[in-house]
Amino acid sequence: MKKAIFLTAIAGLLLVTGCQNTNENQAIGTDSQNAFDDILSKYKTDIPTKILTPNHVDSRLGDLEFYDGIPTKATIDKVYDNIDFARGVDVFLNFIPATSIEGLRLGMKELGADTYNKVMVLDKLLDASGLFLTGNASTVYASSFFDLEKNGPTVVEIPAGAGPGTVNDAFFRFVVDMGAPGPDRKKGGMYIILPPDYNGKLKPTPNTFQDNSSVKVKVGDKMKDVWIAQSKSYTNWLILRGFLVDGKPDAAAKMWKEGLKIYPLKDANNPKKMEFISGSGKVFNTIHANDYDFYKELASVINKEPISFIDPELRGQAASIGIIKGHEFAPDARMEKILKDAIKVGNATARAISFSPRDKKAYIYEGKQWITGFIGKDYQWLDL
Repeated sequence: MKKAIFLTAIAGLLLVTGCQNTNENQAIGTDSQNAFDDILSKYKTDIPTKILTPNHVDSRLGDLEFYDGIPTKATIDKVYDNIDFARGVDVFLNFIPATSIEGLRLGMKELGADTYNKVMVLDKLLDASGLFLTGNASTVYASSFFDLEKNGPTVVEIPAGAGPGTVNDAFFRFVVDMGAPGPDRKKGGMYIILPPDYNGKLKPTPNTFQDNSSVKVKVGDKMKDVWIAQSKSYTNWLILRGFLVDGKPDAAAKMWKEGLKIYPLKDANNPKKMEFISGSGKVFNTIHANDYDFYKELASVINKEPISFIDPELRGQAASIGIIKGHEFAPDARMEKILKDAIKVGNATARAISFSPRDKKAYIYEGKQWITGFIGKDYQWLDL
C-alpha cells in the first residue's frame, strides 16, 4: 500500500514537471517565432501575385514547369524551339527584299547575263516562258546586274527616250532613278554608281527630277556631265523600261542595243563590248524560294555584302538562326527541322498580309478588294 502511494506521488510530480517543461518550451518557441517574424517584417516585402512565376503554367506550348522561377530542362527546350521558330518566320518576312534581288540575279545568270556588260532584253516582250518578278507583257525591259566590289565605281550611259528606270541595291532599296523620272528627264545621260565603301573625291549629286544638277567628271580622257549615286551594297540591279511604238517593241529594243552602255569607270577608255541577250521565249526564274532554300539564298547575300549593308537589328535576327557573314550556313538537324516548318508559316503569313490586310487604310473602297500596296501613300510605309 505504501509502495503504491509512493509511485502515484512520483507520477504526479513527473506530470507536473512535464507540463511545466512543455509550457516553458512553448513559451520559448513562441518568443523565437515572434522574433523571427519581427526580423522578416523589416526585410521581407509581400510579392504581388502578378509578378510571380508559378511552378506550372499551361500555354500554347503545353505545360511549362519552373522551380523557384527557374525553368526546367524540358521547358527550356520548348521555349528555345519556339523562339527559333518565331525568328525563322521573322527572317522570312523581313528579308524578302534581299532574296527577291538574289532571285533576280540568279534568273539573269540563267540567261547568261552574269556580268555588267551582259544585258537581258525582252525584245519580243515577256511571255509565259519566263518567271519575271512583277513584270508585264507590254514593256521592253532591259535588265543587268553589276558588282561594285569587283569593278569599283561603275558608269551607266542611258539613251534618250528611256522610260522609268532605276538602280536598286541588294536589299531592293532605291539607289537612283533614270530615264523619265530621273534627273536626265528622259533625255538620256551618264550616271556613276559608287560602291558602299568608296571614299574618294566623287560625291553623290541630288538626283531628283526637281534638282537635276550634275557635275563634271573625267571619264576616260574626257570631262563629262554626270549624275552620281552611292549604293549601300556591292550587288546592284539595273532595270530600264522602254515602251511600244505602234504596238511593237522594235524601236525600244533598238534603243537599248544601240544606246545602253555599262562599264567600270577605270575602264572608260577601253570598255568591254556590250552583249544583249534576249529573254523573250526563254525559260528562266527570278522568284525567290518559298521553302528551306530561302535561307540558303539569304546566306549567300549576307556573305557577299558588307556588314554595314543592313542594320544591327536585322543582322542579329539573321544570326539568331545561323546566317552570319563569314560563316557557312549549316544548321543542325533540330534547327533545320524548325526552319522548314517556319518557312511554311512565314510564306502563309506573307500571303495573308498581302491578300487580306488588317489595316483598313489599305482598302481603297470599303467592302471591296481594291487594295493599295502603299499604305499612307508612302513607298516606305511611314504613315504612323
